[in-house]
Amino acid sequence: MLVKLWAAHVPELLFVLAVVLVLIDYFFPVDYPAFVGYVCFAGGMFFVLPLSVGASIGCALMILAALLVLHRLWFSRFLTNAHP
Repeated sequence: MLVKLWAAHVPELLFVLAVVLVLIDYFFPVDYPAFVGYVCFAGGMFFVLPLSVGASIGCALMILAALLVLHRLWFSRFLTNAHP
Protein backbone atom coordinates (compact mmCIF):
# COMPACT_ATOMS: atom_id res chain seq x y z
CA MET A 1 0.00 0.00 0.00
CA LEU A 2 2.85 2.39 0.74
CA VAL A 3 4.29 1.75 -2.71
CA LYS A 4 0.95 2.60 -4.36
CA LEU A 5 0.70 5.81 -2.32
CA TRP A 6 4.24 6.80 -3.26
CA ALA A 7 3.71 5.96 -6.93
CA ALA A 8 0.54 8.05 -7.06
CA HIS A 9 2.37 11.14 -5.79
CA VAL A 10 5.60 10.96 -7.79
CA PRO A 11 4.79 13.97 -10.03
CA GLU A 12 3.83 16.14 -7.08
CA LEU A 13 6.99 15.19 -5.20
CA LEU A 14 9.12 15.95 -8.25
CA PHE A 15 7.45 19.35 -8.73
CA VAL A 16 7.95 20.31 -5.08
CA LEU A 17 11.56 19.13 -5.19
CA ALA A 18 12.13 21.20 -8.34
CA VAL A 19 10.82 24.35 -6.66
CA VAL A 20 12.90 23.74 -3.53
CA LEU A 21 16.08 23.20 -5.54
CA VAL A 22 15.56 26.35 -7.60
CA LEU A 23 14.96 28.32 -4.39
CA ILE A 24 18.15 26.87 -2.90
CA ASP A 25 20.04 28.07 -5.96
CA TYR A 26 18.40 31.48 -5.61
CA PHE A 27 19.24 32.02 -1.94
CA PHE A 28 22.53 30.16 -1.44
CA PRO A 29 25.72 30.14 -3.50
CA VAL A 30 25.86 26.40 -4.18
CA ASP A 31 26.62 24.47 -7.34
CA TYR A 32 23.82 23.88 -9.82
CA PRO A 33 20.79 22.77 -7.80
CA ALA A 34 18.61 24.57 -10.34
CA PHE A 35 19.71 22.12 -13.05
CA VAL A 36 18.67 19.18 -10.86
CA GLY A 37 15.40 21.03 -10.25
CA TYR A 38 14.85 21.35 -13.98
CA VAL A 39 15.42 17.61 -14.40
CA CYS A 40 12.92 16.95 -11.58
CA PHE A 41 10.37 19.23 -13.24
CA ALA A 42 10.83 17.47 -16.60
CA GLY A 43 10.47 14.13 -14.83
CA GLY A 44 7.24 15.30 -13.23
CA MET A 45 5.95 16.36 -16.61
CA PHE A 46 6.81 12.90 -17.95
CA PHE A 47 4.41 11.37 -15.42
CA VAL A 48 1.68 14.00 -15.91
CA LEU A 49 1.51 14.10 -19.72
CA PRO A 50 -1.27 11.81 -21.04
CA LEU A 51 0.81 10.50 -23.93
CA SER A 52 2.57 7.26 -24.77
CA VAL A 53 5.88 6.57 -23.05
CA GLY A 54 7.97 7.59 -26.04
CA ALA A 55 6.04 10.79 -26.64
CA SER A 56 6.18 11.65 -22.93
CA ILE A 57 9.95 11.17 -22.92
CA GLY A 58 10.26 13.39 -25.99
CA CYS A 59 8.11 16.11 -24.47
CA ALA A 60 9.98 15.92 -21.17
CA LEU A 61 13.30 16.30 -23.00
CA MET A 62 11.94 19.30 -24.93
CA ILE A 63 10.74 20.86 -21.66
CA LEU A 64 14.16 20.26 -20.11
CA ALA A 65 15.86 21.86 -23.12
CA ALA A 66 13.52 24.86 -22.92
CA LEU A 67 14.26 25.29 -19.20
CA LEU A 68 18.00 25.15 -19.85
CA VAL A 69 17.67 27.81 -22.57
CA LEU A 70 15.57 29.97 -20.23
CA HIS A 71 18.18 29.47 -17.51
CA ARG A 72 20.89 30.69 -19.82
CA LEU A 73 18.95 33.66 -21.22
CA TRP A 74 16.64 34.88 -18.46
CA PHE A 75 17.08 33.08 -15.13
CA SER A 76 20.79 33.96 -15.07
CA ARG A 77 19.76 37.43 -13.87
CA PHE A 78 18.21 36.02 -10.71
CA LEU A 79 19.98 32.77 -9.82
CA THR A 80 23.34 33.00 -8.10
CA ASN A 81 25.31 30.46 -10.12
CA ALA A 82 23.87 31.05 -13.58
CA HIS A 83 26.61 31.91 -16.03
CA PRO A 84 25.99 34.76 -18.48
